[in-house]
Amino acid sequence: NKITVSALNGEIATPFFGASLATDFRFVTEDMEFVLPHTKFGLHPTGGLPYFLPRYIGHGRAMEYLMTGKKIPAEKALKLSLINAILPQKDFDQQVIKKTQEISQKDLGSIGISKRLAYFNRDEIINYFDAEMEMFN
Repeated sequence: NKITVSALNGEIATPFFGASLATDFRFVTEDMEFVLPHTKFGLHPTGGLPYFLPRYIGHGRAMEYLMTGKKIPAEKALKLSLINAILPQKDFDQQVIKKTQEISQKDLGSIGISKRLAYFNRDEIINYFDAEMEMFN
């Protein structure tokens, strides 16, 4: 029922990209980019990225990024709705705190219900991680 926020700057590698998509809000600096180095090392994408990414941008586009390792700069991430806002590097921490405070001023009961309804099927993530573990045991 709590609001979760990711504040991202610099290069965000595969597992942290995936983990950030599990949060409610993602704020980034203009120089942030999601990088997917797993493809260079012959590894599978981790951090739940194969679970979350298709839910945000569709299966076809997600497969393109997961298999090619193309970078996603901040502006592109905003257009794809992977992030909520690009904030200036200069006072990034303060801006993230301000935005988070604005969000948390809303009725927490309403936020909790909205979040439970929006994430109704998130229990599927447990099945996803179980399947991933089976593939590598």
